[in-house]
Order: sequence, then C-alpha cells, then structure tokens
Amino acid sequence: MRNIWKNDYDSTRCDWQLRQQLTTATKTVVTQLPASTAAPAAVVPTHPVAPTVPLIDAVVTTATRIRLHQLARRAPTTDEAECRQTYTIAGYDIPLTTRPKDLRHVQEQYDRYLESIHSIFCQQFWDIFLRVHTFPVNVIDTVLHAVKNAFIEKNTPEWGLFPTSRRAVLQKTGAFVEFWPAVRHTCWIDLTGILKKPLASGTRALTFEFLDPVWAWLSAARVLSPEELHWRPAAQSPMQAVYGGGVQYGECFRQACASCPLGGYPMCIGLHWDGTSGGGISSDPICIGVMNTNNGGAETQCCIGYMPQVPDQKRPEFSKTEACTKIKWHIRQECCRAILRVLEDAATKGVICCLYNRLGEPVDRLLFPRLVSMNFDQPEAQLFFGEPHIPPGCNIRVTNKVTLR
Repeated sequence: MRNIWKNDYDSTRCDWQLRQQLTTATKTVVTQLPASTAAPAAVVPTHPVAPTVPLIDAVVTTATRIRLHQLARRAPTTDEAECRQTYTIAGYDIPLTTRPKDLRHVQEQYDRYLESIHSIFCQQFWDIFLRVHTFPVNVIDTVLHAVKNAFIEKNTPEWGLFPTSRRAVLQKTGAFVEFWPAVRHTCWIDLTGILKKPLASGTRALTFEFLDPVWAWLSAARVLSPEELHWRPAAQSPMQAVYGGGVQYGECFRQACASCPLGGYPMCIGLHWDGTSGGGISSDPICIGVMNTNNGGAETQCCIGYMPQVPDQKRPEFSKTEACTKIKWHIRQECCRAILRVLEDAATKGVICCLYNRLGEPVDRLLFPRLVSMNFDQPEAQLFFGEPHIPPGCNIRVTNKVTLR
C-alpha cells in the first residue's frame, strides 16, 4: 500500500533493500585466473537470494463473480494516512511538446493583487473580518463597529485603517480592478431567430462574462491542503476491487490520468449551476469544482459567473410559456459552450502552473483539464438535457468517463 505512488528507483520504498540485494545477487561475478594459466577467464554465476518479503511479479485474476454492493463497499485500510505522508510531487523539467499555456505569471499577478488589498486595512481588521465575512451584512457591521470601539484606540493609524461596515470595505477594495481582465472572458449570445416572435422587451443579444475556469480551478486548489489532492490513481486489489475509498480508486480518475501525456497530471473539473434566491433576488451561479480531492466542502468550489437573463423572464405571464423555456435553454447552452470552449483548448495543450507539495515547496506542474462531472438537480437537468419525463425530486449526476477532447 505504501509503495503505490513510488517508482522502482525510489529509495524510500519499503522493499528497496530487498531489491538491491536481488539486483546484486543476480549479477555474474567474473573471476580472473592467474597469468600463468593459459585458460581464459571463467564466469561463475551466483544464485539469487531468497526473498524475505513477498514480491508480486504476476497479475492475480479471479473467476469469482463480484456483486455490485461489493464494488461499492469501502475497503478497510489502516495505513492510508501513512501512505499519503510519503506522497510528494517533486520538481522536474516540464515538457513543452504540446505548447502549453503558462499561467504562472497570472498566479504571481494575483498574489500581488491580494497583497495590495491586504495593505488597505490594518491586520487587526483582517483578523476579525475574515472570521465573519460569510455572515449576514447586519452581523458583519455590528461586529466591526463593536470591535473598533472596544479595542482600537483613537488617534492611531489602526483607527483609520479599520472600517466599520461591509459597504466601506467593498468601496475601497473595488478600486483595485486591474487584475480581473487577465482572467475574464466575454461571450456574445445572439437571441435573434430563436423565437417566432421578437421579445417584448426588444432584447436581441446578451453579454455573458465569466472567469477563466482553469484559473478558477487553480485558485480553489491552492487553498486546499496538498495532502488532499490526488494526482495518480491508487492500485486496485485484483481479488477485491472496490471504488468507495475515494476518487483515486475510480475508473474515471484512472482514465483521466492515462489520457495525459508523459510528465502531465490531470486537472479533474466539475461543472454545475443551480438556481437560488434570497432577499427577493434570484440568480443562477455557475461553479467550477476541484475533483482531484475527496473533500466535498465549499472550499473546493469557485463561482465563475452567473447565468444571464432577459428582462421578459421577470414577467409572470411570460415565465410560464414555452417560449420562456426555449429562450432559457438557448442561453444555458450558449453559456456552457463558451465555458467548454476555454476548457477544450487547455485540455489539448495543457497549462503550466505552480502548486505547493506536501513539504510546502512550490512545484511547477503541467496539468491537463478533464471534465469528469456535471451535477444538476431535476429542473436544471430537464432544461439542459431536454428530458421532459424526469421524476420530480430526482437528482441527476452525469459523469463523463471520456476525456475532454
């Protein structure tokens, strides 16, 4: 188990000493006879050393039928944590045969952007704000105002660098917008000819703006612990193949790894969107998910944009018509096409990025995006895939086992 991600020449393998003994013992020893003897040199073979631990040198197969519930059962493992501790990505020369896109300068630009944002306010403010920034606005404003009055002294530099409202924070940080054009894409959606009659609002086209899905994946992956990310498939037991232990055991992940050229790793991506509403405002956020991990938390997701809408969709009499469903279907198809077009180019050429390994070292890597999951609830699946007879309350999970090409 602990040798899953190690090659034959790794000295940290548990059977490294045994392999060295076998290699040395199987070599022939040439003994040179004395010069007075006319006979040529003799070659004396040696016998291999008996192994002290079992070595698997052949594939083990079984003819026993495996039930479906056995495939989904998680195999008990005791040294998974120890095995992951030795799973370290080291630096190497990145192959440039596919002409990959270099995103390292974009990552450096984003780091400088964050440093500029951080310098606007004092450290005491960030210590409080980062803990409550996901709370309701009134809670954030109350906490900031109370903390400033209770713990920040007046007539000090910290007093002027400690805002007391979320609105003030957004106003000051909104001035730093020089980074976002580097990772923003714009798509023009033509609405003419979709319906028999023009829309009552006169809308003929929409503008769809979204963040680069590759950069969004990288920004989410950098937040995760390096030990949570999987880059190589885990070996399956031929006697008991199970897939409940994590994504590293799945067939989809194995095929994604096999489709990458030598020296490349898979960037497994999940794409999904869902309608939501709050405070009288409704929207359809589009998210990119990191699928190289078994963590399903919100930190693995990154919102790249929102589904655009025509003004006619807000009218109740229009929202119930077939024309509204058709126009929404067209908008979603065009938005998805624009996102996949960006992923398609990166999936063929690859991207060069910098991620930290388990030891905290920045390592340059060549990644190839692979769309492995598209998660939709019943209304979104019915609208996107055109399935009119999906039972209510049925969630659809579409997993693409074929690499994005």
